[in-house]
This record gives sequence, C-alpha cells and structure tokens, in this order.
Amino acid sequence: MASSTRGGDRVVILGAGRGVRGGTPSAIVDIDDNGRVMDWLLDAFSALGSPEVHFVGGFKADEVVERYPDVRTIFNRDWAHGGPIQSLGLAPLGPDLDTWVCYSDVVFRRNAVAALAGTGGDVVLAVDSRWRERYEGRSERDLA
Repeated sequence: MASSTRGGDRVVILGAGRGVRGGTPSAIVDIDDNGRVMDWLLDAFSALGSPEVHFVGGFKADEVVERYPDVRTIFNRDWAHGGPIQSLGLAPLGPDLDTWVCYSDVVFRRNAVAALAGTGGDVVLAVDSRWRERYEGRSERDLA
C-alpha cells in the first residue's frame, strides 16, 4: 500500500472477542519484556509516522482503554454474537485515509509495516506463509 496522498493513515485493530487465553483481552496479553501485544502493534504502525489508531473492543474493553487511553476506542456491544466483520463495520472507514486493519492477537514488527507501505495497489494483504513453523510444538487445538 503506497503512502496516502489524501491525508495519512488510519489503523483499525480488531479485538472485540474473548481472547484464547480466557480472561484477558488479546491486546493486553504480555508478550515479553518489550510489552503487550498492543505495544508491539503501536510500535509496528509507528513506521507510518503518526497514524490515527482505532481499537474495536468488546470483551473487557475497559481494561484496554485503561492501559491505552490515547487510542480511540470503539465499543462493539454485541461482541459475543458478532464477528470481526461486524467489528470492522463499526470502524470509521472511508476514502479520506489509507486504512490498515489487523487483529489484536497478531504480532509483527515495524519492518513488516514499512515493507507493506512501500507496495502498490488498492488492496494489499500480508500473509505469514510460515505460520505453521511458528506453531511448532503447539497442540492440535491451538492449530485448529
């Protein structure tokens, strides 16, 4: 996705559902000494400069808001019955900014965002084609 000529970038982080780890929203799960998933995402998207960041939350969204008060939060009140498409539908989308969308339980680095920003196209997708290798040693349930 080439840098926007219209006015910048918008980031939409989808995190309304209950996390796989149960009681903690995926966005605030500790990864390592470098912070939580949300810290990694915010750092990755800093490759865009100062994007407009929106978090679509539902399950325990107040815990995310408490830790990240500067991130614009949209509440998906029907999070238990809806899915990511419903959450995306709540986000402010439009032609005014280039829009980046990701889940709140996927971690990537700034260089991945920078590489995507340097590509052309109206719609650009990134896929980790080696994801199974990163899941080595995990249970069949995790793979499912």
